[in-house]
Amino acid sequence: MLFKALVAAAVAAAVLFMTPPLLAGQPKKEHFEMLYPAVQVRAMGGTGSGTVIYSKIRDAQKCELVEEEVVCSPVLTAGGVAQRECHSFIITNWHVIRRAVTITEAYDPQLKEKVDKEIRETVEIAWWKYNDLSRAVRTEGAKADIVGYDKRADLALLRVRDTENCMDYVVHLFPEGGKYFLFEEVWAIGSGLGYPPFATVGVLANLETEINGHPYLLASSEIVFGNSGGSLMRFSEKRDRYEMIGIPSRASAAGFSIIEHMGWSIRIDTIREFLISERVEYIINE
Repeated sequence: MLFKALVAAAVAAAVLFMTPPLLAGQPKKEHFEMLYPAVQVRAMGGTGSGTVIYSKIRDAQKCELVEEEVVCSPVLTAGGVAQRECHSFIITNWHVIRRAVTITEAYDPQLKEKVDKEIRETVEIAWWKYNDLSRAVRTEGAKADIVGYDKRADLALLRVRDTENCMDYVVHLFPEGGKYFLFEEVWAIGSGLGYPPFATVGVLANLETEINGHPYLLASSEIVFGNSGGSLMRFSEKRDRYEMIGIPSRASAAGFSIIEHMGWSIRIDTIREFLISERVEYIINE
């Protein structure tokens, strides 16, 4: 018993020695819940931001594009048991990945005529690894497929191709039916100008303006080119966590000048409707 206790103490001491010290008051929650779920999205020369909204082990599925709609079915083993794999999804803006979607005319042997065919190119995502919580020291990346989009809502959903390794950090989504108010503090997270994801802080300034038939949030958190597709975050004292309430999509302009502190974000209820329409409602239900 004494030997086991000495071994346990030695292991604990080794772990403590290897773990970098945290400064008093170091904001770990902000890092884990806002910064780390952010990714950079690269699509055919365009660069923007994205956010990991789901990454869990589920039954494997085989998906294919049928008449411009993604149709998925379970993958079974030889014994008829569903295979298991990691499902990881990134939410971003349509305009971030639009160059990766093209329509071309192709001959259909069944219809014996030329028809429009949609081609979706592979998207690259990248995320950063940190030392001392805050020093971006290297990047990791993966390929992702465009599984759905809505041009009018300016939303797109990506699925990471790596099915063996789940993502380490996933954002919390603001719950359905929740309320937020003017003057509440919010953070815009994204890879502005291609830099590692960073936060800008502001307040909610408008809740009801419609753009292309969809409600948007106006926040004074500054955003620049590259922030599109990222996240607008709010802290919930009730649930003691940071939650995504929107996706920064555009900034106001006056003539040829961009007004960075007037950033418009797609509201979480529009995001929720989009996910349901793409038949991945389990993302918001689990």
